[in-house]
Amino acid sequence: MMSEEIRIGVRTYHKDERGVFAIPFRELEELSFNDVPYYSQLDVRPLSIEPSFFNVTAHALHAGGPHDEEFSLSIKVQYTLTGQGTDPPVIAKYKRTRDYVRRVLQPVAQELGFEFGPDWTPFFQAEGKIFCIEACYRDYTRAENPVIAHAIAPFLAQYPLLARFRDTLVFICHASEDRPFVDRLCCLLNEANVPVWYDRREIRVGDSIVQRISDGLGEASHLAIVLSRASTGKPWVMKEISAGLMRQLSDASIRVLPIVIDTCTIPHILADIRYANCRVDLTVGVGELLEAISQ
Repeated sequence: MMSEEIRIGVRTYHKDERGVFAIPFRELEELSFNDVPYYSQLDVRPLSIEPSFFNVTAHALHAGGPHDEEFSLSIKVQYTLTGQGTDPPVIAKYKRTRDYVRRVLQPVAQELGFEFGPDWTPFFQAEGKIFCIEACYRDYTRAENPVIAHAIAPFLAQYPLLARFRDTLVFICHASEDRPFVDRLCCLLNEANVPVWYDRREIRVGDSIVQRISDGLGEASHLAIVLSRASTGKPWVMKEISAGLMRQLSDASIRVLPIVIDTCTIPHILADIRYANCRVDLTVGVGELLEAISQ
């Protein structure tokens, strides 16, 4: 079929100035692979997410001719972050966002035989922003002849999860004596897909400890303070608590989340903040912590 138009019911669609058929998802109806003209691309614009941090589109490409048909379908999630691609905190935020998108879409992609493309160019930058794309693909044969809307629909069903995205990074403030507890805590947070800043993982040989901690606090959305007999006597723990509280009070860009792990004196400046109680049951305390992070 060598054609410059697609007919769906009584509606006719022509290629736009880019040479592409642009059709809203709700108007695809039963359009299948074999209905797309040879050497044509079909761009599907699904309903937007509210809030629309992510722009999700689908792209159907019929790249072959009558005897060498090549048909592929891609799902693309695009988003924009403010900053430079050479700035480590921006790169860290990009990676957290990328990982979230992939966690949301990966189960559907695996079930339907889609694969995520290699990160040849994970983002490009211009005018103080970086523009990012996460995409997964699948090739089809003429015999498979998928109905395009049916192939896309499972990805669109993930919209609610994408819309709930928040750039979360939990900075763990603790005393070295409490590392066994923090190791277990980080494992549980990781299992819940919560990104964690833990000095044992983040500070490498040759790094400036002060600078790395400062960077971590600057990126964090939550400051989890492990309160114990050991930590409440550390002056630098109190310094990090004060820094977190100042940010919480000044611009609400971080939430302070105390975690009590043994019988200790709660610092006066945290006295009116409810804490997660891990003294008796770690699972219950982490559940309280996850509930607070998700709010």
